[in-house]
Amino acid sequence: MKRFAKVLALLLAILLMASGCAVFQGGAEPTEAPTETPAPTPAPTEKPYTPEPTITPRTLAADVEMPEGGATPLLIHPIDEPTRPPLVFNYVEYTSQQLGISFNIPASWVASQIEGNSNALVFTEPDSEAHDGFASSVTIVVNTYSGTQSLEDATAELDSVISQIRSSYPSLDVSSKASNKMLGEQGTYVTYWISMELAEGEEPLKTRGRILIVPKNRKLYQIRYICPAEYNSDYENVFKKIRSTMTEL
Repeated sequence: MKRFAKVLALLLAILLMASGCAVFQGGAEPTEAPTETPAPTPAPTEKPYTPEPTITPRTLAADVEMPEGGATPLLIHPIDEPTRPPLVFNYVEYTSQQLGISFNIPASWVASQIEGNSNALVFTEPDSEAHDGFASSVTIVVNTYSGTQSLEDATAELDSVISQIRSSYPSLDVSSKASNKMLGEQGTYVTYWISMELAEGEEPLKTRGRILIVPKNRKLYQIRYICPAEYNSDYENVFKKIRSTMTEL
């Protein structure tokens, strides 16, 4: 490339020399061309001031979960944006002397006790009401300790629950921790996703849930639910109903 540039420059130089020689071939010296009077330079035209355009704030789409009082907002997973009419639940008050609490729960959901754990109850919707072949459920756990529990204790318990779930479901995906209240106390929670293998040869079902743990006096109160991710907005309302109606006996 450099050699080509040098050859091109040499050719240009030869052409300039040849044209210079052609000017003097007649033997007479060249006469100077008359000097032209330069045209007056027009005065610069001042541009009118154009103000910066006003930027109208853009209304964002519903990518953020609007928190309730005292709650931390979390991003909504794209699959969780419903495009259908919401599900309707009929609630009844449920009282558990065993756990020492009462709360509202969908009337048709069936209560059962976790084997070997008298501090926990599971409420599962009937198969006839299940969606995407998956029966959603809510688990409520109340653990009592010898000393007063703190938010740090609740956070440690949340980490332990996450670890237990991940040991059974390696596909577990967990959000960052956020905060919310229950029973008048501040607690900590996460949103989580699990790809469930429902049947051999079928695509895994994306499920979603939430785990909230709240300390109060010597107890840690835990609520967690799981449901098909596509129906999360509906079942999150069940979760919120339980949380907002829970009272100690």
